[in-house]
Amino acid sequence: VRFTWKRARLFDRLAVLALYEICLEEAAASGVAVVSISEAPKSRWRPLPLNTVELTKLASSKLHIAPARCMKVAEDLYQRGLISYPRTETDRFPPTMDPRAMVQAQTGSSVWGAFANNLLHGGRYTAPRSGPHDDGAHPPIHPVA
Repeated sequence: VRFTWKRARLFDRLAVLALYEICLEEAAASGVAVVSISEAPKSRWRPLPLNTVELTKLASSKLHIAPARCMKVAEDLYQRGLISYPRTETDRFPPTMDPRAMVQAQTGSSVWGAFANNLLHGGRYTAPRSGPHDDGAHPPIHPVA
């Protein structure tokens, strides 16, 4: 019998172990044997720094926010001094900007400061990838406050 998972892959190790234990218990009770288990390591590229197109695509696909509404919210955040200029096609930070310092500036937040601190001091920080686009006018979208 071949078992399949509706989502095609299962990434939660604890859930996998629980399912495995159930299979072993049922197999022992009914005289069936688990003959093979397959696993394959998967990796994904780190995302590129955020530009306008990616911002609207992510807002639409992940948050179900229309692109026009997304840009209105981004413009409001920009006007309030919370993010950089949101209308940019740049997906690489210039050498004069320090993304690590941007993360450091977020460690004081009561909402995500612990996450930022863990990135920096837990050995999880890696410099952002550099994309192929630089409009020369504005850096990628990033927090400024």
